[in-house]
Amino acid sequence: MERRFASKSKWMEFSAMNRVRSYFREAKDAWSKADFNTPQHEALTEIRLLWERKLKEKEFLKYYFSRINQQEYTFCNKDGWFECEGEYSLDNCPEQHMINPYSSYQERAVFSTWNMDHQIEKARTVLPEMVNLIKSGRDGEVCWDYFFKLLFERENLRLVHIACHDKKSTLVLSLTKINILKIVLGLYS
Repeated sequence: MERRFASKSKWMEFSAMNRVRSYFREAKDAWSKADFNTPQHEALTEIRLLWERKLKEKEFLKYYFSRINQQEYTFCNKDGWFECEGEYSLDNCPEQHMINPYSSYQERAVFSTWNMDHQIEKARTVLPEMVNLIKSGRDGEVCWDYFFKLLFERENLRLVHIACHDKKSTLVLSLTKINILKIVLGLYS
């Protein structure tokens, strides 16, 4: 364990926060590549600041990997065991992958290869749809909390072993027109 961390729990919190921060960076990168006019850019800046504030309030969801501060959205049990949740097309992991990164340095190194997989894919669906909504000029009507949940919160995330992370799947869950309407009207659950 690196010296800057006082405990394994602090290292695991840092690891969870890093993953969430990387999703935020990906969102900012996707937005920076889009060609926005001034009002759209201003709307986007407001969204970015709202999300940044919300992530800071939630401490960048550092409790995702915490065995001490068990929350409803924590991925592990109180003993530090994580179970692979399998691909989204399956109910669970057929290989029953498990790991306890609290047990040793080697397990923490292996755990770094596990992924928090988005059911509705961030790079192919969530972020492009956000860009489209901003460009459509309907950004003032959009419920940005819904997109926040899709990118950062547990309801759209599964923890998976690298062998269960299906990057080549032709099944891409999407935001249907009905979902977009719910987003715009603020009727998401």
